[in-house]
Amino acid sequence: IDFVVEDGKARTPVRFSGITPALFVEGSGVVAEGRLAEGGVFIADNLLAKHDEKYVPREMADMTKARDAVAQTQ
Repeated sequence: IDFVVEDGKARTPVRFSGITPALFVEGSGVVAEGRLAEGGVFIADNLLAKHDEKYVPREMADMTKARDAVAQTQ
């Protein structure tokens, strides 16, 4: 997969061969580990998808809903 990482000032093309994380979607944050190759392309050996502070793992979603329901009744 080829994609571009940008921070509003700079743009860096990235190339990754492998399975992308489930949370890796357009517009999401990413941590890429690897090396910078000739031509300015970053060759990623590993990708970690970043999520926002509101992210709740599926396993905890039911617990969060239950906690919010209890809080509303109090």
